[in-house]
Amino acid sequence: MVDSRILQTQTALSRAILELASERPVSQIPVSEIARRAGINRATFYNHYLSAGGLLAAVVDRELDRVREADHAFRGRPGAPREEATRRSVEAVVMLVQQHRRMFELALLDPQDASLHRALAAHFEQSCREHLARYALESEPVPDVDIVAGFVAEGIVGGIEAWIGKPRVEPERLTDAIMSAMPRWWR
Repeated sequence: MVDSRILQTQTALSRAILELASERPVSQIPVSEIARRAGINRATFYNHYLSAGGLLAAVVDRELDRVREADHAFRGRPGAPREEATRRSVEAVVMLVQQHRRMFELALLDPQDASLHRALAAHFEQSCREHLARYALESEPVPDVDIVAGFVAEGIVGGIEAWIGKPRVEPERLTDAIMSAMPRWWR
């Protein structure tokens, strides 16, 4: 069981970084400001994270973990359609990006800090590896899981970056674009 003070600190830090990262690039957010906004001291911040970018990446990663868990739960249901499962997961990721669009714009396009890009790529790479381990079709073998997982992960992140860099394009277009680029074995 997690101590309630730790949960309160995590919640306060999450709220603080999401607010601040929606105002300016993460590379321009001092830890002292995050700590002040969260109502903690800097030493407490450093007990949990190394940097503002690390905190932001951890917050987004927790949200993406929920998407992955929901995907596994849906796919675990007897007769769950593969393509529907994939679309549901992609839509959940797109809605997360849409919900925090300004933060994603500032963090993913920040030339001084690539922590969110790296965190997204690592998360999608892990999702790809898990997907291949759990759901891969024997009729469609993957020649090298590491290369394929890295390629798919960077492609998803690249799609998100391209989408946020465009003038207000509908979130459905991002979902459709990612779905069209997904390998057959994932759908």
